[in-house]
Amino acid sequence: MTDETSPQDESIEQPVENEPAGEETTDNVQQDSSTPRGPRVFGRFAVWIVVMPFIFYLTGTMVGPYIETLRDHLIRGTLDDYHHGDESTLPQEEEIPLSELEKEIDPNERFLFGLLPLNRDAYPYTYTFTIAGTTLLMLMFGWGYFKAPFKISFLSIVVGVVGVVAWIALAELDKNFLGISDLVSSGRTAFNPFETLKGDPTWMWQFLAIRFFGLVIVVPIIEEFFVRGFLMRYVEDPDWDELPLGKAKNWVWFVPTIYGLVAHLTEPLAAIVWFSMVSWMYKRTGSIWDCVVAHMVTNLLLGLYVCYCGAWYLW
Repeated sequence: MTDETSPQDESIEQPVENEPAGEETTDNVQQDSSTPRGPRVFGRFAVWIVVMPFIFYLTGTMVGPYIETLRDHLIRGTLDDYHHGDESTLPQEEEIPLSELEKEIDPNERFLFGLLPLNRDAYPYTYTFTIAGTTLLMLMFGWGYFKAPFKISFLSIVVGVVGVVAWIALAELDKNFLGISDLVSSGRTAFNPFETLKGDPTWMWQFLAIRFFGLVIVVPIIEEFFVRGFLMRYVEDPDWDELPLGKAKNWVWFVPTIYGLVAHLTEPLAAIVWFSMVSWMYKRTGSIWDCVVAHMVTNLLLGLYVCYCGAWYLW
């Protein structure tokens, strides 16, 4: 009798021993509620493909204005006061315009390691260097962009066209009536190549070509792959490259809009609407190349509008 009941008792106790199975089921439910994982999209060079070109470009655009400020103080002879933070000697509105002082400078005189001409605005040169370096990184690692399926839909063209109309309309509305950008930003220095570089027509057209190359080709690729190929996925999971492109938790879809607002404080309303539109398209088509094309179309039309209408504050 005792020998017969022992096996029965053991069989009854077995489900108790398997209680951890319930925890595994809970884990599976949690995993199902998150973005599914898969093989790495960009591989071991992922950071160099989608992050470093953008970081190099961003660094260049941030350093450029500082170099121009140095040039300004070199010409005015206030560089020492600027470094020591003496605000009383910083350039004032009533001082002689920089363009007048530039005429008195020897055209051969250089600054910043003898590379940049002292009598010319530094922006075209720093921008050209930034685009050249970014393009070099893109050429070295650009093969990685095509690890994302190269699918383009007509919707990307539509979003690009509608996007530029919305951007211009909202930027003008804010500038002329709402003034929201004045509350969150000190504004952007407008640069008119037709005025600033008119003394050297050859360089003027060369820079204009470089500016459009950066605006229409370089920026759309590096920014879209950084924001939607890296940033969206990194916010969701630090091991971001295992997350598929075009898939994300609902709240993660707001990340590009937040980025766009922070990166475009001079046009906050336009940035919110445009980046939200492109995120909607991305969620609908699942193709990051659609985002790139929409960005290209918007930037091309915006650049043409700026040159034709003289809206250099959008440049």
